Amino acid sequence: MQQDIDGLIRRDARLLPLVELARHQLDEESEGTVLPARARWYLGELMDGKPADPPGVWVTVTDELGSTTRRIPVVDLENPSYRQHAVIRLWGDVLADRSERLKRRRLAAAGVSE
Repeated sequence: MQQDIDGLIRRDARLLPLVELARHQLDEESEGTVLPARARWYLGELMDGKPADPPGVWVTVTDELGSTTRRIPVVDLENPSYRQHAVIRLWGDVLADRSERLKRRRLAAAGVSE
């Protein structure tokens, strides 16, 4: 999977190594799938117009059917176990969202409403 890391993260000496570790874990989770996808890692300090507490990193995984965006708190990136679980949850959400979009597409093609 191609993955891009935002410049703000690249300039953060404390955050970049944590995101790199999570990025590698996402590569491992997605390994072996034929899902052509791209991930974008970026800082997202705002939630509903307010600063996020705790601060987090946003990840958007996009494929031909759409995209899935999730926020991973920085404190989760700092803890290896939490980081692993966050990446596993992210990949699970990507697969679930993709499955739902594919189901809707097939139903629409068949002329069936949900």
